[in-house]
Amino acid sequence: MEKLAQEVRGYADAEIDDVKLQAAKGLSRGTGAMASILLIVQVAAALVLLLAFSGVLLLGEWMGSYGYAALIVAGALLLLLIILWLCRSVLFKNTFVGLFTSMLSPEDAKVNPISTQKQLDEALARSKNRVRRSEENISARIQNARTYYAPKHLVSMGVKRDVVPVLLRLIGRRKKK
Repeated sequence: MEKLAQEVRGYADAEIDDVKLQAAKGLSRGTGAMASILLIVQVAAALVLLLAFSGVLLLGEWMGSYGYAALIVAGALLLLLIILWLCRSVLFKNTFVGLFTSMLSPEDAKVNPISTQKQLDEALARSKNRVRRSEENISARIQNARTYYAPKHLVSMGVKRDVVPVLLRLIGRRKKK
């Protein structure tokens, strides 16, 4: 029964680790997506603002044409927006993984730091395997306990423990007579 209790504790620990890793994965993906969208919206807002004011005025004065100045500023900011959009997974995908894994399980982060989505996916797979093995061990121990404590087995144990020594003593007494 003590081993069963240890297996249950191990199973609970494995489940808790799995939940922590799942939370870190979800939080990091969600926060990364939110940060990338926020940055893209800010750049788009800056694009509109700069088109209206500084870019047009500065370049227009220098070039002598406010129309061309506005086109150049808009093109530069549009290029920046396209680059950010294309690099959003590289810039933001792994940014928050380490932060959330260290927040949710600081003792594990010191031993085995997780800083990328790939490492997080591998840790989740290991955690799920630990949970599955714990479930199998607990099921086996429960099955063994059911077999061991089954009425048929208990009766035979009781016979062996209580009746057999008495019979042996009686047989021993009869041999002496």
